Amino acid sequence: MATFWFAAGLADRLPAGDYRLADPLPTAQEFALGWAYGSYRFLQYRPQSSASRGARLLLPTGIDRDYVEAATLATSLARNLVNTPPND
Repeated sequence: MATFWFAAGLADRLPAGDYRLADPLPTAQEFALGWAYGSYRFLQYRPQSSASRGARLLLPTGIDRDYVEAATLATSLARNLVNTPPND
């Protein structure tokens, strides 16, 4: 689980650009999920121009891309529901 939280912290702290894992990582899928979790931004009430590109992870080979995308979408939806005020 430590890999998840390390990656979540990297997504917000690295300068804008594309990143990839140089060496194979046994927990690459966990790393990719953590990166996506750390990249989440609630932008519902911000102008479109404020959504900066930031750091992106190029998905490593050997992971289940469909699972990572589905888990990221589900997590983002849940976080959006939590962050949206009840009167909206």
